[in-house]
Amino acid sequence: MLRFPQRLEALRHQMDDVVTNTGATIELWVGGDGETVTIPAAAQMADGWSGFGPPERFAQRRRLFEAEVLDCGRSLKDVSTNVLATRHDRSVSLDDWREAGASEVVVSIPPDGTGGYNVDMLRELCVQRGDEAL
Repeated sequence: MLRFPQRLEALRHQMDDVVTNTGATIELWVGGDGETVTIPAAAQMADGWSGFGPPERFAQRRRLFEAEVLDCGRSLKDVSTNVLATRHDRSVSLDDWREAGASEVVVSIPPDGTGGYNVDMLRELCVQRGDEAL
């Protein structure tokens, strides 16, 4: 059985083949914050990395990701980062994420138990961003 870095490398080659043969624009993103396997593999092969909170942890892992990108001989201009905000991050503001180095915040929207979804955190972040018309 292939380990994660080998599976990611195989996926990267397959995606590059699709791009070459179709002209499509496809980005390979890796989510996770494992310091010894996930982040180094993402830095070497992915177009983007998605971490998670709290902000202090995200900031530390983002710095590690960026150092790994540079160690691989890649440019930071070639990769993107974002953070996945979950219900555990409810009290975190957009300013907290910005200070931690997140350029984008992806919001996890859980089911509310009634057939709908709990969009409270999304609403709060949109208001912080200035989308008052929600």
